[in-house]
Amino acid sequence: MRVRDVMTSPAITVSVATCAARAAQSLVRHAVSGLPVVDADGSLVGIVTEADLVAAEAGGASLNVTSVSDVMTACVAVAHLDDDVGTTANRMVALGHRRLPVMDGPRVVGVVSRRDLLRHCGAGDREILMSVRQAIEEAGLGGVVTATVSAGVVSLTGEVGEGERRELDQRIALIDGALTVDDRLSTPY
Repeated sequence: MRVRDVMTSPAITVSVATCAARAAQSLVRHAVSGLPVVDADGSLVGIVTEADLVAAEAGGASLNVTSVSDVMTACVAVAHLDDDVGTTANRMVALGHRRLPVMDGPRVVGVVSRRDLLRHCGAGDREILMSVRQAIEEAGLGGVVTATVSAGVVSLTGEVGEGERRELDQRIALIDGALTVDDRLSTPY
């Protein structure tokens, strides 16, 4: 599954010149916790979050006269349309981010959030596990490979050949809701 399949689009953005109070209103109106910030050419320059705005106000800034450029986070991690959802989810967790702007070349085309990932897990873990077990059987690995699923992450254990491992990983990648594979399969020598 790719980021394009789960992201929220179009992206709701704000300009660097937008006053912070207006950005706060946009966050509330659209029920989101962060907005990509773009320059006059539409290029991504940062992200402004609830935390940024609350910190600015707590620090004594007046959101009515402060611009977004003064409170935004400038170094922004991004995702791309064809990024793998599981890899993106792992990256978000590692970075401690709740959302990533999604890029198509230089343009912001959407946002992928933790909520998007959860909402689009598709099937529940039980249904995913049933599909994984079917894929294991179809690959002729029943009784050889054991699978578990937790929050869309498929964990595999057992001993299989390298070709069988690749085939199984490819089959599982096609299962709706399977975010990533924690492949703990060993290969016999």
